[in-house]
Amino acid sequence: MRNFFRTHWAHIAGWVVVVTLVTGLGIADALPGTNTVDSGDIINGQVTSADIRNFTVKARDLRGGSVTGGKIRDGTVASVDVADGSLGGRDVANGSLTGADIANNSSLGAAEINEAGLAFGCSQKGLANAWIYVDGNAGFPGSNWTTNNIPARFNCHDDSVGATQVRKISAGVFEVYFAGLQGYIMTGTVDYDGGTACSRSNLTVDYRGSNTWRVEISEPTGSGPVMRNCEFSLVQF
Repeated sequence: MRNFFRTHWAHIAGWVVVVTLVTGLGIADALPGTNTVDSGDIINGQVTSADIRNFTVKARDLRGGSVTGGKIRDGTVASVDVADGSLGGRDVANGSLTGADIANNSSLGAAEINEAGLAFGCSQKGLANAWIYVDGNAGFPGSNWTTNNIPARFNCHDDSVGATQVRKISAGVFEVYFAGLQGYIMTGTVDYDGGTACSRSNLTVDYRGSNTWRVEISEPTGSGPVMRNCEFSLVQF
């Protein structure tokens, strides 16, 4: 036995040193000092909100697209949190905007307004007895009376006493029949459409009897008036 230890002592001592160094290096490698723990030292899913100091997570720490609406508290997003020009129509709920949400004197045009949804019916009736819009550019059945070319959503008249009708006598000359209305003041205007002959035209209206008013639309030119088929409106007081 004594010969065994004498013979193998050097080997045993060497292994003790190796084990000690490895053990020591293992401990030193695990915690060699401060600020040396990296993601490889942490088991996935082990860091929770309790391990993170408040207000230390920044935008660069978040993966793109990882924050969704469910992770944002209701009512906490303000205008300063939204980039200018980043919201579109699909981001606004239908019917959620009112007049109070539109800045005074802001310019609203055809792009912002659905003209097909506009109406000016009898709900606005006040001092006027009736009003009518006629599409004078449309086709007419000869000189016969018609209820066509008179969009109902722009008109106000008591049709219970008879329908409002219009007929085209000739180019730029029309007659409009208001059942039950006579002896009232009638005024009219051409619906200007900018840059066309109608925008330069004048309208005259006079009472012809039997609830009928005659409308003439003419464009003044150097060679005399030229009759024009234009859209026009009449209001009766």
